[in-house]
Amino acid sequence: MQNFNMRQSLVWLCLILSCCAFGQKRKTADLQYKTIHDTRFSVGDRISLGEVTVVLSSKGKDSLVIPDSLDLYRSFVQKNTLMTFKLHMIWRNQGVKFPARTNYTRDALLEYLNEDGPDANGDLNDSTCYIYGFKHSFFKQKPLLIVELEVIDMQAANNLNTPVRGTISLPQMNILYRNYNNIVEFALDGLYESIWVDSDGVSLTASGNQYIARVTGSGREASMTLYSRTGDNTTGHAVFKYRVSNLPLPMIYWGSLPLDHSQLISISDSTFLQMGRIFAKYPPEVPLKAAFEVGEMKIRIGDSTYSNKGSKVSKEIIDAYINAEQGTAFTIESVEVRGPIHEIITRPFTRTKSTPKGKRFNFPKGVLYSEGC
Repeated sequence: MQNFNMRQSLVWLCLILSCCAFGQKRKTADLQYKTIHDTRFSVGDRISLGEVTVVLSSKGKDSLVIPDSLDLYRSFVQKNTLMTFKLHMIWRNQGVKFPARTNYTRDALLEYLNEDGPDANGDLNDSTCYIYGFKHSFFKQKPLLIVELEVIDMQAANNLNTPVRGTISLPQMNILYRNYNNIVEFALDGLYESIWVDSDGVSLTASGNQYIARVTGSGREASMTLYSRTGDNTTGHAVFKYRVSNLPLPMIYWGSLPLDHSQLISISDSTFLQMGRIFAKYPPEVPLKAAFEVGEMKIRIGDSTYSNKGSKVSKEIIDAYINAEQGTAFTIESVEVRGPIHEIITRPFTRTKSTPKGKRFNFPKGVLYSEGC
């Protein structure tokens, strides 16, 4: 009998302990909240978007008033295409449900976050998403929503499983020039915390959103390697190699026309002299931004040779041209160019004077030359 009572007591003890175990609430994992400024995300993370106001209309056309701060989250969603988000909407009063309204409100918010923003009937200054086609069911609750985004999928789990691809581009040309500020841009696809470039034969200096690359060696090739870091992991991407070359020689212009332009030979003496400035620059088909100055220039008129310094043609040369006989040859023999390169360009240009000796022209004041040029 004593053994029976003991067994019965043990049974009751087991039942009590079982009831206590089942009666305990199952613990749930704490929600991990992040901000749009974080660089590492995991499935299950939540991002709070704050509160959104729902405005009732007596005409059955309700609306969501979108705060300006929500535009940052829209940019965040559209930028992070490797992550899939779920939208959570929590009515401020948890005890009241609004099944008729919730689906439409969620649709309006999803449209805002994923597409081009509010449907404002063409008014880009109206930050309102409109909701159509359902009855009001707000009762006495203030129409405020707490909105959250939950990360439910990541194509690059923990930011490491999907390869990160990167490119370096030279928007001006696929070549590096000596003594020149080569513009370099680089970018990566995927998720990362930081990116940088190491180089061989070239120095890099940050300039806004771009880099200035200057060739440092005498070799015919330079290289750059793009790296990214995520947590403690550093990944080196492809090595990008570039040919190194000297800058091309600029083109010499007389006024607005290059020296090899046939029109410079056929235009009148008056027009030719009014254009009397020499420039050195790259033509439009050479997409390099380099500034050049003209140093010394050698000009021959008939049998006499003159030296001219700077881009303006001197009074001595203009007078010699005017006083030359009709049919005298005018030849630009050489032009000194200073800038990223320093060269004396010898591409002779010759035209024949078409007016009689001593013929003067009525030039606009200040157009032709000034003393001391």
